[in-house]
Amino acid sequence: MTQDVDIPATASPTFGGLAASALSFKQGGRSVYAFSLKLEQLDGLLPQRVDDEVVRDANRRLDRHHADSIHRYLWENGHWISGAVMVAVDPTLVSFEPYRNTDNLFGLLTIPLGALGRLKLFDGQHRRRAVHDLIDERTTRVRELERTIRAAIDSRHEEGVIVKLREELEGDRDRLRELKHEAIPVLLYGEAEIKSLKQMFADAAKARPIDALTKARFDSRDPFNRAAELVMAGSVILDGHVEMERSTVARTSEMLITFNQLATLLKTILVGYYGRVSRARAIDLDGDLELITAPAERFFKFLTAARDEYSRLADGSAELSRERGATLAFNNTILRVLAAAWQAWVSDREGDEDALIPVLRDADFSIAPNSFWRRAGLISGSSSTPVARRQEVQAAITYVIAEATRASTGRRAAS
Repeated sequence: MTQDVDIPATASPTFGGLAASALSFKQGGRSVYAFSLKLEQLDGLLPQRVDDEVVRDANRRLDRHHADSIHRYLWENGHWISGAVMVAVDPTLVSFEPYRNTDNLFGLLTIPLGALGRLKLFDGQHRRRAVHDLIDERTTRVRELERTIRAAIDSRHEEGVIVKLREELEGDRDRLRELKHEAIPVLLYGEAEIKSLKQMFADAAKARPIDALTKARFDSRDPFNRAAELVMAGSVILDGHVEMERSTVARTSEMLITFNQLATLLKTILVGYYGRVSRARAIDLDGDLELITAPAERFFKFLTAARDEYSRLADGSAELSRERGATLAFNNTILRVLAAAWQAWVSDREGDEDALIPVLRDADFSIAPNSFWRRAGLISGSSSTPVARRQEVQAAITYVIAEATRASTGRRAAS
């Protein structure tokens, strides 16, 4: 049976459940229906996880932090994007009537009221929770602002305060209204067995994640990624020595660092090895990339003064593929430790970095016994590469600063 009807853009609730214009196809021997739900419909129609601490049906434990991050992403980004939420139901509980002249591919999907409670969400629970929390919390916030404004008017607060509150209210109200009417894709699979759903969840999770380099190059919302492009173009050390196609640098490569490692290094230069960037600070950095690029330029200038390897890299005479066996100066972990030590030193000493230079200039950067980085604890036993575990990294940063402090104190005493 086919029907000729006005085709709705998104699903719509009916007295009998849910009706949606859907694309019908087969996948893995199952009937699958693709349609869309507005966010406010998603919150009202799809099952919701309320027990965070258990593995339930075909879902892993719900991670509230992950859901919160999606909530913030949806709220803060006007150009948000989301993959499809995957839901399953016993195929005998739904009906699909193709529209005319669509080769039975496009039609009206109907989910009866009794079947809605039997839908099983097996991929997308964090997006589902994020949408619920967004609508709930932002609606509450709008009501709180309305009450605050009424109280401010009643108590005769300054007009400027009231105007600012009204602007915040209008912004939040408009954004909430906009989000409620935006849609997310849904894939409904005709499958009733929980065991099969668990396997489907496991199969979906096997999709290869985006590698770190591609993510860094494509994610322009991260100010460190954007700053990396500027620093790379303006640094004599980095010019021609940033790997743009792979997430790691091979020992035989003439590259010093990968693009994603450079973005991480810039963050280390600014806030230290394990430092965090608050949301407010990130907004400042996003508006003024020079807050990132200026310290980076200073750090790379410091490197050329502190070590011959970096000086030769700047003048083009270094051969990284040959020299990697003799020095750890071109190792990414060493670069980050140097950046963290430099950041801590200049932060504590109001920018005086000169005392660091003699210590690093005279240090043995090889892997020989009693070499600088072995004494720092980054290399142990027969290993030829630095350990990147937090304990060893933090100890190495402390060692560099302690050596510089000792040398600086000695020079002052001698003078």
